Amino acid sequence: MEKLTLPEPAAELLARTHAILEAHLTPHTPHGSGWAIGGGTILSARWRHRRSRDLDLHIHPRTELARLTRTHNPELWRAMKAAGATRIRIEGTPTFFFPDGRIELITERPTPRLGHDEAELRTSRKDVRAIVLSSAQILALKLRNRSLAPPVRDLYDIAVGQEATPVETAMAVNAANPWTLGIATAGWLGRRERYRQEAATEILDCPHRYRAMRADPAAHAADAVATDRYHRIEIRVTEDGIIARTENRRLRQEHVYKTRAEARNGLERDGINAAIEARDWDPVRVRNRTASALETGRTEVVLTISDEPSDTDGDTGPRPT
Repeated sequence: MEKLTLPEPAAELLARTHAILEAHLTPHTPHGSGWAIGGGTILSARWRHRRSRDLDLHIHPRTELARLTRTHNPELWRAMKAAGATRIRIEGTPTFFFPDGRIELITERPTPRLGHDEAELRTSRKDVRAIVLSSAQILALKLRNRSLAPPVRDLYDIAVGQEATPVETAMAVNAANPWTLGIATAGWLGRRERYRQEAATEILDCPHRYRAMRADPAAHAADAVATDRYHRIEIRVTEDGIIARTENRRLRQEHVYKTRAEARNGLERDGINAAIEARDWDPVRVRNRTASALETGRTEVVLTISDEPSDTDGDTGPRPT
């Protein structure tokens, strides 16, 4: 189990509200699925690269938000007020405001769908257990939702991620549509000077090894995106099982799945499904064709997506219908 020490004041917020959230939020999530912590607080706990004040809690999109209003859930409101909340907003993005930070409820599924897991979180008062998103999921959400006009902390996180966890950062980059991301990075560089100025005042507690990234976050984030973008994705079936390969300027990875069940979870967990879907391919059809080849003992290249010239057009496999 991963063990993390949360930064302050986020750690204190979690210590004061963990039991309240479990008692008054979790029951209104589908099947009691509860919530998972993501955002910069978890990245900061892992990388120690900056200060983070807030908690982003990810809940199922079908959570009954109407059950969190003061009318339907007065116990939640009373408990949060007793814990120090100065204001509660349920419409839009549900948010609990505190003098030293805030808790936001994010109703969006993470990408990749697999990767979050239970962790032991050390706070100023006690240790608690909670589900936390992977670094790949956190960065993918930033790139998917705020890439066109990101806050400076997102660009800094992407830049640091390439150094701290290059595999997971590559997964996040490739879960975003390449065309949209190309437009986004051009915008980052166009606002490069503004981001430099913002970083100097907004990125606090930056360790020495990341100061160059804080000094020019837009350039470093744009370089991370360009470096981490896969220029080749290949899925093939051999006598050894299902092999998924990815290549970018920095990494060449190979994932081997022995069975159909391993491939079903592995292609999602390792970000392969997200990467091919971002390029407008159908991961379900790719998976089904892969399973068919495995069950019949065929050796087959199921999918190749490549920026490199070849005898064909560089793309093979089942496109969406």
